[in-house]
Amino acid sequence: MVKTCFSLFSGCGGSDVGMVDAGYTAIGGIEYHQPAADIYNANHLNPLIVTDILNVGRIPNVDLLWCSPPCLSFSIANKNRGETDRDIKLAKHIAMLMVESRPRSIAIENVRNYRNSQSLKILTEALENEGYTIAMSVENAANYGTPSTRERLIIRASLEGLNQLQHTRTSNPKYMPLFPLPALDIVTGK
Repeated sequence: MVKTCFSLFSGCGGSDVGMVDAGYTAIGGIEYHQPAADIYNANHLNPLIVTDILNVGRIPNVDLLWCSPPCLSFSIANKNRGETDRDIKLAKHIAMLMVESRPRSIAIENVRNYRNSQSLKILTEALENEGYTIAMSVENAANYGTPSTRERLIIRASLEGLNQLQHTRTSNPKYMPLFPLPALDIVTGK
């Protein structure tokens, strides 16, 4: 059975590469920044919609939806950080898209400070109201073989309960499992 994925705030497509490596078939994504979209399109066959997410009325129903909302308002690198009206508006719109499309699983990635935001509260409350089980963790990229010590907040939501959200490390230090694939061992590919 083909497992499909779609990404919001796709950037250059790194998360799509990870989802494909994990056994999913990427069917598209949405990115507003044209230079990032150009890089994505040069490296991916699936179509990328280039627009502001607020202009999107619906997204496809997929097995895994990846979402990386803008982090500028929450980043410690931004001396003027602070949640904006646009952040709240984006969260409300993303929540509406997620609820209407009902992906089987959702992964949301952002900086550590996003965990205390009204934006995240909007998203998690909407998903909980729809019956999603939610788990959160802060992960350090260095623990997965990257040359970076960036900490990322990872939110996992599933309609299939806690078994889908078990977060265990594998023998491959470069792989951070978001959702186990029962039909495919992601480490060996068998």
